[in-house]
Amino acid sequence: MDPAALQRLLQEAEQHIQSGRLPTAWNMLERGRRKAPSEPAIISLMVAIQISNKQPAQAERMANQLVQQQPQSAQAQLTFGDALEAMGKGEEAVTAWQKAASLDSQLAAPHTRLAHYWEAKKIYMEAESAAEKALQADSRDVQATLIRARCDGIKNQPDQAVKRLLKLPFDALKPDQRVTYYFELAKQQTGSRRYQQAFDAYIEANRLQNLQAPGDSPGRLATTEIPQLVELAQQLPSLWPQAAAVAHALPMTPGLQPPIFCIGFPRAGHSLLARMLAAHPRLMVMTDHTIHQSLKRAVGAKTTLELIKGVNPQQLLTLRAHYLKEQQRLTGERPPSISLVDVHSANLVELPLLLLLFPNAQFIQLQRHPLDLALQLFIRRSEASDPATFRVGTFKEAASLYVAQMNLHTQLSQLQPMKRVVVKYESMIENMPNAMQHLLKGLGLPWNDAIRQYRTMPVRRLFSPYTIDAQVEMLHGQELNLWQGFSGSFRGLLPALDPYVRHEGYPPVSR
Repeated sequence: MDPAALQRLLQEAEQHIQSGRLPTAWNMLERGRRKAPSEPAIISLMVAIQISNKQPAQAERMANQLVQQQPQSAQAQLTFGDALEAMGKGEEAVTAWQKAASLDSQLAAPHTRLAHYWEAKKIYMEAESAAEKALQADSRDVQATLIRARCDGIKNQPDQAVKRLLKLPFDALKPDQRVTYYFELAKQQTGSRRYQQAFDAYIEANRLQNLQAPGDSPGRLATTEIPQLVELAQQLPSLWPQAAAVAHALPMTPGLQPPIFCIGFPRAGHSLLARMLAAHPRLMVMTDHTIHQSLKRAVGAKTTLELIKGVNPQQLLTLRAHYLKEQQRLTGERPPSISLVDVHSANLVELPLLLLLFPNAQFIQLQRHPLDLALQLFIRRSEASDPATFRVGTFKEAASLYVAQMNLHTQLSQLQPMKRVVVKYESMIENMPNAMQHLLKGLGLPWNDAIRQYRTMPVRRLFSPYTIDAQVEMLHGQELNLWQGFSGSFRGLLPALDPYVRHEGYPPVSR
């Protein structure tokens, strides 16, 4: 295959890959491989497709065959390293990438792969060194620039990180890299206290993120959620008495111990609390599940309001059985002496449903400064594939979502008393033992010193559909009251949010 034809093939295949048309790209590359059976660039893209399709074993076989045929090809060694990493063979991948770097000193990619690997391992000196070598080979390498900037931030040099990121030519950014770039730029600008610039960068990051999210992604879009929550809160007073009567009339399953539900606005400390509670020997914790969506699908309801309107005894029994079945599928059998805690950032939105299924359940209510909550939702990158994600485009949307969720919670609290223990995020950060002792006492559980070692405790009693990070950062208060730095960017919203700030027990923000 002549070089021009090869270049056209690779460009077209990459465009299909970036657009998610992997079968089309594969077919094109397969035809190209018939003409050039040992072309590393073609096989490299085919291996990348297999990795994307979660076929690491096939990717390793193809890459191994390539490297056997062309052991002195830097591209072949690079591809082999990628396949080995996908198979979980990190040390072997490092060896392959290092060999690729030694075979072609002008190739940035092996160093970038090494930088990414060391950063994931939190070995930042190695990551910084590898990223620097990548940038010496290619100053426009976006991933190496991002890693190098993050290393600057870790060394408490955010100004240097900002300068590095701003030097990167915009045309070097591929569409799928721009979201990451703007979130990282905003984060480093925040670290250097350039709050208005950071706020503007976060706006762009969220705009691009929502543009790239698939229309059918399971993440919750704030612009859709807010009107549904408002309507639900408005109709609850007329609908709830009858629905609650149906729920209370149902017999509880013999021997059933209802879960303890953790409720709170996203970014209130759910992940932190889950790790702490999972360290207690009498608790098991499940988080990040998809049970809420499956419950509604089980009875053909699209929204919580629709479900409440048509609630009947058989439906609730079906839903309760479905919840328990899905819970057991995730956690396995639960010994009678162990209490289950359901920690999920969507539990607050789904509170009416949870109360109908388990009217006598206990609740842990997580609180955090309302402005910090809205800000954290706005500045944190969300994953469209995560059903627990609430995607926002602006700070105003984040604040409106907070108001809608709190209004629903207030309305429901007035209609049905709940057994709950309130825990503030700030208390967990500033005095964790006292906060957790207060929580455990409210749940009727004794203190256990294992909670002090929650960062190093095995996660045997923490269950999630996703991989659980074995490493946990130390508690720090760097993001407490972060809203104060950004307040100039949303000063006009402070009067509307001040009642919620006061209600949660924080000092007033609007004078």
